[in-house]
Amino acid sequence: MDNSNKRQPPPLPDERPAVLKFGSEIEIVCNLDAIMQSRGISQMALSQETGLSASVIRSYQRNSARRWDAGTIQALIAYFHLSSLDELFTIRYKKGVTE
Repeated sequence: MDNSNKRQPPPLPDERPAVLKFGSEIEIVCNLDAIMQSRGISQMALSQETGLSASVIRSYQRNSARRWDAGTIQALIAYFHLSSLDELFTIRYKKGVTE
């Protein structure tokens, strides 16, 4: 079988796209720790009641999650009966960024 006509993936860019460069100007902060404290729920209880692992909850509490998982976000919104993502996340612009 001749593989010469097989599609090849495009070459990787030498630098990241501009969208990712702009991302360094903002910080997305998860408010889970404050929500848990205000409602008096522990990490263990939240894990047991939502089925989310303690390590996932901890990464959201500490804002160390590298990726936001839609299923995790949906579970947190449902559990806490949140009406907006604004209740769970805050966008902070770094100093000097006005737009």
